[in-house]
Parts: sequence; structure tokens; C-alpha cells
Amino acid sequence: MGRTRHRRTQPPCRGRPRLTLSDGIFSEPMPSEARTTPAADRKPTGETPMITLAVDAMGGDQGLAVTVPGATAFLQAHPDVRLIMTGDETQLRQALTAAGAPMERIDICHTAQIVGMDEAPQSALKNKKDSSMRVAVNQVKEGKAQAAVSAGNTGALMATARFVLKTIPGIERPAIAKFLPSDSEHVALALDLGANVDCTPEQLVQFAIIGSELVHALHPEKGSPACRPFERWYRRH
Repeated sequence: MGRTRHRRTQPPCRGRPRLTLSDGIFSEPMPSEARTTPAADRKPTGETPMITLAVDAMGGDQGLAVTVPGATAFLQAHPDVRLIMTGDETQLRQALTAAGAPMERIDICHTAQIVGMDEAPQSALKNKKDSSMRVAVNQVKEGKAQAAVSAGNTGALMATARFVLKTIPGIERPAIAKFLPSDSEHVALALDLGANVDCTPEQLVQFAIIGSELVHALHPEKGSPACRPFERWYRRH
């Protein structure tokens, strides 16, 4: 889950940040302490800006056994990316060292909890505020990462992202999206891919708006021009 706005880079996981809803209903210190391994390479190389991704290292059926090799291979293939990896610091450091990961482009953000694959979304929101998933999403909220990646519990991830990051105006719920090949030279963006099974007609229209916004954010020259006037009208009403 990610935002497209780029903010001033701040050191990840420093201090005890507060997560506050716009209406002030919820405001409490997050339990993660300031235990971070700072990366040495924080500056863009050449003309390419450095991209920061937050990775839930403990999430998924196999956790570190999959996320660490995947993160290592990704960093080796993308020199313009650095990672904030959330999870148990001791286990994570050992696994990264064994995998030969480029530690100069990795920050380790210690967390004490893991969201189970069969855990109810509301339980994860209420009881797992120091989970690797929640803290990874918080990095986007705090402007320290441009996107968060998790292979963990899908329902919990969607609920966490909606709670922490909110939705764009006029959108009731998030959607799972994926770029798919087509019978032309172009790819197609499809959504929603399984997170919602009881959508109203209005929510289906909202998914179209989400898709148009996502494509336009990633590729400003693209997106559906037909959606633009309707998006403005929909948000006014």
C-alpha cells in the first residue's frame, strides 16, 4: 500500500510517533522504540532519486525465509532503492547477513509482534499495534517510505492501510489492484481482486476512480481521460 506524494525524508522509527485520526478520536503513542540501524546510503545516485520501501519482514506463511531472500534479490536488481525492514531485529539481522544483503541500503526497524495469517482484521488493528505489518504501514504515514510491502494477512493489511493511511475523498473502501497483460501491447489495471465480495454499484464506480487515480499517479501521461470530469462531479456530490 502506498502514497504517491514524496515528502521530506526522515530517519525511520525514531522516537515514539503519534498516530492521530483527523477527527481526534484516536491518539496514543505507538509502542515501537527507537531501535533502528541507519543506512549509510540515503542520497540519490546520479539523477535517479532514491526510493524507500517499507517491508513487513515477518509477514506471510514463511516469514523471513521468503522475505529476506526476496529483499536481497530486489536490492541487487534495483540500486536506486533502499528498504526499511520491520520485524525482530536479532532474527532479521542474522538472516540478512547470511543472505549477503547490501546492509548499506537497509534500515532495520525492530517490532515485537507478528500478525497471524488467520488473525481477524479487527483483532490485528486493536491488539497488534507493534506488529511488523502495522509499523511498515506507519512508515508511509510518517513520510519515511513511499510504499509498504507485506506478504502477510491480506484482510489485516487492507484494514490497517485503510485505518492508518485513509482513502482519497469520496472513496469508502480500498481495493486490491494488479496490472495484467492484455491482447494488445498495453497492460490493463484490474480491481478489485478479491478483498470485497458485497460491493454496491456506487462502490464499483469508486473502484474505477481508484484505478484511474493510480494509473495517473504512476504514469501522469496516462489514465482514463473519460474519468476526469466524472471524478470531479462525484467528489462534489
